[in-house]
Amino acid sequence: MPEEPSDAPFDSPPAGRAAAASAPDVSLRRSPLAPLLLALCRVRWLRAPARRLALGLEGGAFFSATLRTILARFHGVEVGAYSYGDLLRPGVLPPGSRAGRYCSVGSGLAVRRRNHPFERISQHPFFYDAAFGFVARDSIPAEAENPLSIGHDVWIGVRVTILSGCRRIGNGAVVAAGAVVTRDVPPYTVVGGVPARPIRRRFDAATAQAVEASRWWTRPPEALLADAGEALTAPADPAVAARLGAAGLPDSRSGSLGPHPVAPRAATAAGSGAPRGSARPGGQPRVR
Repeated sequence: MPEEPSDAPFDSPPAGRAAAASAPDVSLRRSPLAPLLLALCRVRWLRAPARRLALGLEGGAFFSATLRTILARFHGVEVGAYSYGDLLRPGVLPPGSRAGRYCSVGSGLAVRRRNHPFERISQHPFFYDAAFGFVARDSIPAEAENPLSIGHDVWIGVRVTILSGCRRIGNGAVVAAGAVVTRDVPPYTVVGGVPARPIRRRFDAATAQAVEASRWWTRPPEALLADAGEALTAPADPAVAARLGAAGLPDSRSGSLGPHPVAPRAATAAGSGAPRGSARPGGQPRVR
């Protein structure tokens, strides 16, 4: 189980990820009381108040480094800077899961990594899950054997269910509210429905490639806005993405927490179907 959130790429060697985890992410805020909060988390019933204190002391869900350390150390889940929503709630993502930076996730997210063995005579957990005491060992793969990878700048609407057949959601993807996701979601693709199917691509192939190459998510928002703020509010095209990429080098510990980039794949065009989001006054995040 990782001790600190790591910003090394998903497919980097374990030694590289361990080295990346040794230094704090300068994009996040860490209170001087962080060691005390982490010590409190050794007692299970003190973890919830410790998380609330971390959020209050460190600027909320967008910026709290201690909250992310608690998730990594005690729940085996890594979440990148500026991401918010249900993916920061313990128990939503199974151990071994990782989510990138700048993700927006709505309430009611359900992530399932195991299926009932419906091909057997009985589907009941008494007969496949050793935790109930009727069988000596599990006879289906454990949740930790099927972790979920969520890329950067992913938008997941409210009441989305992600089933075990989905192992990766690519950078910049959109999952519409109420979707049931049964397979991997390609980068920069909008999916929705039950089961979720591609609705359209966010960008044409050239723009998607340029956005991916820019790696804009490796930079903190202040630097992005100062160097290329107009590019963030303009309609996306290769030239706009190139301006983001040319705005400057990533800061040294912003890294690339999230899945290794996957080349965008084609999707059918049938309207947007994307969920809509907003932020409450005072910066408290909300996703619809």
